[in-house]
Amino acid sequence: MKQAILLLAHKGIDYIDYFCSQFNNDKRFNIFIHIDINTIISEENLNHIKSKYPIIKSIISKYTGTYFGMDLIDAEIELMKIASKNNYKYYHLMSEQCFITTSLDKFYNYFNNSNKEHIDIQKDNSWHVINVWKNYRYTGSQWWSMTNNSVLWILNKLNTTNYYNDFKYELEKYNYGKKTRIIAADETFFTNIVMVYENDFKFVFNSNAKETNITNRTNNTRARDNTGRSPVENYTCVSVSFRLSNTCQITLQSCLKCVKSTVKSAFTLLTKV
Repeated sequence: MKQAILLLAHKGIDYIDYFCSQFNNDKRFNIFIHIDINTIISEENLNHIKSKYPIIKSIISKYTGTYFGMDLIDAEIELMKIASKNNYKYYHLMSEQCFITTSLDKFYNYFNNSNKEHIDIQKDNSWHVINVWKNYRYTGSQWWSMTNNSVLWILNKLNTTNYYNDFKYELEKYNYGKKTRIIAADETFFTNIVMVYENDFKFVFNSNAKETNITNRTNNTRARDNTGRSPVENYTCVSVSFRLSNTCQITLQSCLKCVKSTVKSAFTLLTKV
């Protein structure tokens, strides 16, 4: 059964090209892309990338990629709506700076044989959350891999509840006027919709508190293999090639040919830390 790649892009055509090349037009995957509206890419380049990679099924550009803001959430929801019309086995939310660190066969087979919802959920006990951001106590990674049932469940909740508007109101009220925004929508929106409707989520997916399908660091039920890392962490690597240390900066434009080997080396180092 096919899997969908939901790609958030904002850095340019070279990044999108390299990202898509990793999937080698493997028909087990389809790619859905949202490009930041502030990223200028010519129609000619878009047509070229679509013809080069037939597994790209949709390219849209509707929102900005403002960090901490709701635009990123809107872009993700739009991709979920478009892709879910095809009922994929899994949906993987990625950025153009994600690199596959294993074979496509291993990546595909792991998720094809899984039924877990790989979403990082951590209870946030920091002062500003406990005293101000009271209704949304959970945070986690922006990136996730979720099943068709989960994606459809989330879209249904967004259509049948006030969660989106309530979350947006609280987010804007709390962040308004601050020089440094503390609450990041992209790291809290999906984790909290799962936890706000936790009982319903468990009922729908027939799970229980000890074997929840949610990868939850707080309750120590995160899906792991014998390396101690989650499957998503083992199979993808986000932005490692761009900031290996405070003194080592690598950019895709200047180092396209060596990025893949660099990522593998960096990932090997990270797994040992």
